[in-house]
Amino acid sequence: MGPAFGYAQPDACVLHLLPFCGTYGCMQTMAALYCGAPMVVHHTFEPASTARLLREQRITLMGCTDELIQYFWPDLA
Repeated sequence: MGPAFGYAQPDACVLHLLPFCGTYGCMQTMAALYCGAPMVVHHTFEPASTARLLREQRITLMGCTDELIQYFWPDLA
């Protein structure tokens, strides 16, 4: 799964939002570990700080729901 979704790309960097549970959290973590992609773990979801992490850490991969994207989309501009 990891290589097919870009986790093995040379510039891959993954943002993880807690919790690491269920298929979503476990598979994203395992894919990053398997491919050796750097991971950034954000302790809590807050739109502005999450958007800042996306820019500062040059995040290329992040698993989240549509609802989460709607929270911080304006902060990405």
